[in-house]
Amino acid sequence: MKKLRCSSCKEEKTVDKFYKNKSTKTGYSNQCQECRKKWKPSLDQKERYNERTRNWNRKKLSGFSKEDFDNKLIEQGYRCAICNTNNPGATNWHADHDHKTGKKRGVLCHKCNTGLGLLKDDVEILCAAIEYLHHYTK
Repeated sequence: MKKLRCSSCKEEKTVDKFYKNKSTKTGYSNQCQECRKKWKPSLDQKERYNERTRNWNRKKLSGFSKEDFDNKLIEQGYRCAICNTNNPGATNWHADHDHKTGKKRGVLCHKCNTGLGLLKDDVEILCAAIEYLHHYTK
């Protein structure tokens, strides 16, 4: 059976002692399962990892690089492009983009981003919703 060297304990162990990891050259984690279970990242390490993951996801899903996103947020005065709130809500600010063309639009709060998504980014549905609200607020 193939053996790998653990990057933490430096022991050579069989591959069944390592977690699988498709992103590595070997196909396995660089730490053995035993060392991996002992490892506890600091709060700073967790935050750096979470930030890196957010940036990667934002770029992949909406096309916004970290710089694009930060510049757009500054341009909007740290406010939602739709409702103008300065409170991003439960899941922080969202990079909005056109799902058909991929074109970047702006930065939205959680509620506005969810609202657009639930209304399928469809202008006709949004207009119908506006008419509906006007009808019942008279």
